[in-house]
Parts: sequence; structure tokens; C-alpha cells
Amino acid sequence: MTEGEMTRLRATLVRRDTLSRIARAIRLGDYLYLGKGEEASGGRHKPANLASTLEAVIAAIYLDHGSATTKDLILRLFDIELQKVASHEVEADYKSQLQELIQARQKQAPTYYEVKAVGPDHDKRFTVEVRVGDTVLGKGSGKSKKL
Repeated sequence: MTEGEMTRLRATLVRRDTLSRIARAIRLGDYLYLGKGEEASGGRHKPANLASTLEAVIAAIYLDHGSATTKDLILRLFDIELQKVASHEVEADYKSQLQELIQARQKQAPTYYEVKAVGPDHDKRFTVEVRVGDTVLGKGSGKSKKL
């Protein structure tokens, strides 16, 4: 397995949707203490909250019980995701696919530029361009810079 393949596999396992899916499966959201506003806005089910909570629980177990216990826990929690990765059911994310394609054809990496950010801090929308050299290949908008 190449370094690039291992990097993609690791990224697949630790991205927000994977972590939140695992947190949902073990009903981690049921144990969150939330403020009234966050509770009212569905915070118990938000992928970002679930993923962050799972990361925090894993870190706490590591600090309290060490690496062997944490490894066992991770292997149990991530079993289905690891099986997907091992059977290549998981494709690279679109950004990785774009980067690989451009590097193969043009021998240089694309760069990403934030061109606009609008809205209040709690509900900001970002517009990002992807460029190769001075050529704009595409533009996208969303609630995260990680378009």
C-alpha cells in the first residue's frame, strides 16, 4: 500500500461523517449535556457535535486506561468502517480525486482560495475557488471552508 493510499484510508476513518455515524450507532448523543439553545437546534444529532464527542471519549479513555485498551475500543467501534476500507467500498473524497487528477495531468497541485465569507460567525457561508496556476478551475460555496 502506498503512502497516498494509507493517507486516504486514514482520512476516511477520521472524517466527520464516519465519526458521527459511529457515535450515532452507540447512541452517544443521548449522553450529551447541552445548553437550551443547542438542544433546541438539534445539537444532540449534529454530526459535528457527535464526531467531536466521540473523539473526546476516545481521548479520555486513552488518558485513563492507556493505549492497549484504547486500541481494543477503536477496533471494536471502527470494525464496520475498517471492513469497508479493506474491501475498497470507500472512494476517495472529491477533493482528493481532483488533486490526484490534476497532479497526474499537470504535474502541480491545485491551490484553494477563500474568495468570500458572508454572514454572522455562527452561520457563515464561504466561497472558495480551486486554481491551477492562474486558471480558476471551479468555485463552490458552503458552510465550511472544506468544500
